[in-house]
Amino acid sequence: MAGTEPGDALPEIFVEQKNCESAGQGQWLVTWTIQNATAQPMRLESGWLPHGQFRGERTELDPSPTLDPGASTELTLLARCEEAPGSVVENAFIILTANWRNESWRILVRLTIRIVADGAPHAKTETMTIQPVGFSERREPSLE
Repeated sequence: MAGTEPGDALPEIFVEQKNCESAGQGQWLVTWTIQNATAQPMRLESGWLPHGQFRGERTELDPSPTLDPGASTELTLLARCEEAPGSVVENAFIILTANWRNESWRILVRLTIRIVADGAPHAKTETMTIQPVGFSERREPSLE
C-alpha cells in the first residue's frame, strides 16, 4: 500500500482472554484484552463469536473505542458454550472489525477453547488473519 511504513502494512493486535463469568444456562460473559500493536490509532467497531460450540451474536461497539499505538481496551462478549468440563473446542473464532488508516478491516482470531472444571470456557489465541472488509467482493473489470 502506498505510504505504508515498513512492518506496518496491516493492522496488528494482540488478543487475550482476561476473564469469564457465568451469565446462567450455558452462557458466559467473556472479557478480552485487545491491544493495538501498530504505530497508528485503531478504532474497534464490532466483535462476533461465530462457532457453533462457542457462539455469540455480532456486537456493534457504541461508542467504538479508539486505541492509540500500544494502547489496550477490554471487550466483553456474551458467549453460549455448553460443552462438558475437559472438552476442547478447536477452530473457534473471535471476529473483530476495526478501522485503521481510514480503512475497514476484518480480524479473524482463531482460538482453542478448553472447558475448565466449572464449565467455563478458557480461550487461547492460536493464529490471526487480517483482511480488508469487502476483499472477497472485489470483481474483475468487465470486458463490456
